[in-house]
Amino acid sequence: MATYLLCSSPIYGHVVPLVEIGRYLRGQGHEVGMLTGARFEDTVTGADLRFLPLPEDCDFDDRDLDRSFPGRVGKKGMARLRFDMSEVFIKALPHQYRALREELDRTPTDAVLAESGFTGAVVPLLRTEPRPPILFSGIIPLAFSSRDTAPFGPGLPPLPTKAGVLRNRLLNTLMQKVIFRPTHRAANREMKATAGVPLPVHFLDAASLADRFLQFTCPGFEYPRGDLPASVRFVGPVLPTGSDDFTPPSWWGELHGGRPVIHVTQGTIDNKDPGRLILPTLRALADLDVLVVATTGGAPLPPGDVPPNARVADFLPHEHLLPLVDVMITNGGYGGTQRALAEGLPVIVAGDREDKPEVAARVAWAGVGINLRTGSPTPRAIRKAVRQVLSDPSYKEAAGRLASEYARYDALPRIAGELETTEAGPPRGRGLSGGGPGRKGLALVSAAQLALGVAGLRRALRKRTAYDIGFLRGSTDSIERDQWLTGTNLSAPGVLLVLQAACTAALLRGPSRRAARTLGILGAIMTGGYPAERSVRASWRRPDDGVAPLTAAAALLAALMAALGFRTAGR
Repeated sequence: MATYLLCSSPIYGHVVPLVEIGRYLRGQGHEVGMLTGARFEDTVTGADLRFLPLPEDCDFDDRDLDRSFPGRVGKKGMARLRFDMSEVFIKALPHQYRALREELDRTPTDAVLAESGFTGAVVPLLRTEPRPPILFSGIIPLAFSSRDTAPFGPGLPPLPTKAGVLRNRLLNTLMQKVIFRPTHRAANREMKATAGVPLPVHFLDAASLADRFLQFTCPGFEYPRGDLPASVRFVGPVLPTGSDDFTPPSWWGELHGGRPVIHVTQGTIDNKDPGRLILPTLRALADLDVLVVATTGGAPLPPGDVPPNARVADFLPHEHLLPLVDVMITNGGYGGTQRALAEGLPVIVAGDREDKPEVAARVAWAGVGINLRTGSPTPRAIRKAVRQVLSDPSYKEAAGRLASEYARYDALPRIAGELETTEAGPPRGRGLSGGGPGRKGLALVSAAQLALGVAGLRRALRKRTAYDIGFLRGSTDSIERDQWLTGTNLSAPGVLLVLQAACTAALLRGPSRRAARTLGILGAIMTGGYPAERSVRASWRRPDDGVAPLTAAAALLAALMAALGFRTAGR
């Protein structure tokens, strides 16, 4: 029998799947320890696992992250995401690694399985120290960057076209080189201090360095990728173990009454404010001939807000409830959504935090439900979605096909098999360089910006609109000649476009600091040039027949080109 170590950040949705895996491994006779937060000690020991507490420096209460991390208060959207990545996950890296290393030195271990947010488990992959195989688990939708998908986070579905590939590359470059550049630098500082080497990949892709990456879903609920890392294995969802110890509420028999049963839940974490989803759902469906079952997680509902066709409970085990449900409305937790889909249930998703927009996007892409594209939908939107799902059989049929695929993936035996057969690879941090993607990303951004510049030039020549920056104005009579040295109102001078094309081609052939620096300078000039034009500013105030989106996109790409150009040249 083997000895395994499970590692998880102290977050409920991260801990529970690993506990289920540990319970199964113990049932197979293996020794299993679990390194996680103090509040989960009873959960861990209740599964007959050896509990190993995280150091206080990286332990927190996930039930109130604003209280655990006061700097988080008031942050929303991308600012909150950057804060969470830095403060919740990256700063925990050295403390998690020390606890992991101490346990490995203390206990001979055959393999380590960490969830993808446990950043400390990346460190041994980069160091030249003895270690067992290290596997990561995908407890959220697959987040690795890819030419075939948009960056993880906004919930953008794939576009299987050349334009989609271009979109993905541009957005991935923007995300990695600009939006998350400070976060990546923070991760690199921690990694250099702890492992002695920088990350060889962007920090969002760090888990791909594992000896094996186990994604907790089936291929039918994940976007196809031609560049998927070879370490990735789809093992199916890890669902909670059912229990026969359940006393149904007095109204349970109504679930067999013939009316469609609609289940609404805000999950296990984001359930403090039922006004986000539960209450709007109760209002939306109050006068429909359906039975609504709401689980609140303990959050109280005002009695006057519970209509006659609704039944409310703090918690109901899904293994008993979902077989009796027709549609589930959820905020998009990865585990809960897949639990419903494994039953063949269509889902309606209202999620706008953490990984939930990505879950919602995959639901719509797979045809198994509706993405409401918000975490706080209106009753009208919910009512419309429920009627659509109940009346259109394609959702139920697609969910049934996905359920059949899930049934072919018995997750726990598959995971046990991967733990048994995976071997430790060589250190990942040696002989690798991060320079290539920066050069290629800059060339790609420059090419896209150049295309918009040429499009602007052609439009200006066709419309005969000369440059006009207030104190300097061109003449429509000489626009063909002037465009080479002074440009038009929609493009840089032709000589600069030619120079930009030459530098882009040089970067595509190989590294060139001179070309990168030149593109940085050109980008800076163009970033200021577009808003300096009188007609461009007017179009941004009152969008016209295409000038505003053309010039806004060109200016944005010019700014990105400037940032990437100076950064690449400075390496």
